[in-house]
Amino acid sequence: MFAHSDRLPTGTPLPTGTLTPTPWGVRRMAPYPSPAPGYAKAVLDPTTQTTRYFDDRGKVIEMGGHGTSTGTNPSTGTSPDGTGSGTDTDTGNDTDQ
Repeated sequence: MFAHSDRLPTGTPLPTGTLTPTPWGVRRMAPYPSPAPGYAKAVLDPTTQTTRYFDDRGKVIEMGGHGTSTGTNPSTGTSPDGTGSGTDTDTGNDTDQ
């Protein structure tokens, strides 16, 4: 049923009401600071259904493009037998913009 059934916990559970210490990494965590926006006001244009951004003087500003991109260049090499002979290479690039 389980591929790693030998790793399942087999000991008895902690008694009810036992307090355990908080892991040290959780005690060090803090929320990321919120960056200040580069605009003063954002308004949805009802005609184009896009957002128009305004600075503090009421002038329309351009918000610039953004996107994500991942790639495997140089190529990723794989070997079916693990010895390096008969390698199969794969290159690719995925972009969402």
